[in-house]
Amino acid sequence: MTCGHGVSEYRAAPVCSAAGDPVTTHSGAERRRNARLADFDRRASWNPQWVRKYAGVGRFLPVHPMSDEVELLASIGSTPAACVAVDGYLHTGRDVHFIQIQTPPCAGERAAGVYARLRDDGVGYRDNYVVVVDDPTVSSAVVERALVLVRRLVDEKPVLGSNLQRLL
Repeated sequence: MTCGHGVSEYRAAPVCSAAGDPVTTHSGAERRRNARLADFDRRASWNPQWVRKYAGVGRFLPVHPMSDEVELLASIGSTPAACVAVDGYLHTGRDVHFIQIQTPPCAGERAAGVYARLRDDGVGYRDNYVVVVDDPTVSSAVVERALVLVRRLVDEKPVLGSNLQRLL
């Protein structure tokens, strides 16, 4: 059977143990979710100090520095003013979502708000949330504010398509 996103789903034949007892197999969706969770853990193991924990939200692994990480920015020859977008992975405990936080210069025509889509990133389809903020740069406080909004939406389980849609 093929779902609306062109992803083929199938049911595997039951697997039995050596004793002949049925062994539980995972659905394709569950295997992809497990792959996303393992991918986050693998990425987080490279630099565990970069993983930020937010109560009630989850763990966030940023890909880019934030404007208030002055020492890190100095070590890579950058400045806080250059931090106009931050991408990262949000681990909610149940799944991992790709988050993009953008200021107006990076958002193109999009107004401030939260947008989302479903996209294939090589580890199966993953929710991709884009949060457009009115702030001039993306600081840790801006990231936390954005993640609280995203987590609320994740818990509501919106139906996402491949095109970016505004949720808030």
